[in-house]
Amino acid sequence: MLSLGELGRRLISFYFKMVIYGSGQREVMRVIDDQETKLQLLKECHESLWAGHRGVWATYMKLKERYWWRGLYQNVVNFVSSCLHCQFYSKIRHRDGLVPTFPPIMHFQWVVDLVMMPPGMWGMKYFVLAREDLSNYVEGRALRSKTPKGICRFILEDIVCSYGSISSIRADRGDLDTGEAHDLFQRYGMKLKLTSTYNPEGIGKSERGHPPIVNALVKACDGKRRQWPRLLPFALWADRTTHCSTTGYMPVELMLGQKPIMHVENEVPTWATLPWEDGLDRESLLALRIRQLERREDDIQEAQKKLEAARLGNKERFDKTHRLRPQPIQPGDWVLVYDSSLENQHSTVHGTLVRVQVAGKRVKLFRRREGTNDLVDFLEPEDGTDHDFVVEEELHAEADD
Repeated sequence: MLSLGELGRRLISFYFKMVIYGSGQREVMRVIDDQETKLQLLKECHESLWAGHRGVWATYMKLKERYWWRGLYQNVVNFVSSCLHCQFYSKIRHRDGLVPTFPPIMHFQWVVDLVMMPPGMWGMKYFVLAREDLSNYVEGRALRSKTPKGICRFILEDIVCSYGSISSIRADRGDLDTGEAHDLFQRYGMKLKLTSTYNPEGIGKSERGHPPIVNALVKACDGKRRQWPRLLPFALWADRTTHCSTTGYMPVELMLGQKPIMHVENEVPTWATLPWEDGLDRESLLALRIRQLERREDDIQEAQKKLEAARLGNKERFDKTHRLRPQPIQPGDWVLVYDSSLENQHSTVHGTLVRVQVAGKRVKLFRRREGTNDLVDFLEPEDGTDHDFVVEEELHAEADD
């Protein structure tokens, strides 16, 4: 058991050459009481060449063994979190939780995207796909170029003129982010919803539908890849007549209210191809069609329930497997945006293929508008200098103020 004098000697601080020290059980730590020295120590133990921009724990242990002041650990957390270079090169990417949407009716929303293909017949190099959000029904057309005019013409002729006016069109920030496209949608009373590179899941329905169609074209071409424009309608028909795992129905079945007759049914007849309606009058045929349409409404409601359950399950899996943001972003906050479009860019160093890791080209900076949750445009320098250096200077200027 320690005596009172020995306990006092261990707890009481002492002075040496006009500097206060704390007597711990193992080391003697210097007590820091002025803000300027605290900031100098934080910079030296984190930003210097010998420190190496290590994390919170490594920086804290460097300071803890030598110095002490009240709130040391929290000061280290705040300093490391606000380090500009650590933010640029950080591999931690926080995500917001998924917010699934549930289409209330058919033709409430169509998702449009463009796919680049090898040069094919008739000079075709692209094809555009549009999927109905509820039924997963797909429409497509081969294009020679990816101009907004061709995409808008496809939407007008193949969707609006076939199914009537729809509520909204969802697309990525690509070829539809033009004045011509906005004028078209405004003229026909449709809303254009554009996704961003930060939230590619917003157009996931169309993105997930590309590989089956492309793979079907590759197999059907059998090495003659220039034939894909001629075979595209057959690939679309195959997609429409394939049962969707989320709804349990064929897209064409929900869209038209009845199951299509397959080509094989002409060779091996089924009930759908037999002349069972011979001898029925017009009133009886109309009554049968009415019952078909009634079943269609029940099928659509069942498909809605299955689609809602599937999307809620996807949200739960996404939130569990991603690092969610600890607290929501507030209007006026500064944030860093990870540019995922540069993930596939590579370079070579001494003949070895490496991924580009230039910080100035993989982040962008933006503010939120005052009082809203909308994002303003990226800051652009007026004098033509490099954008990322201007951002860094602005941050330092704001910190100095």
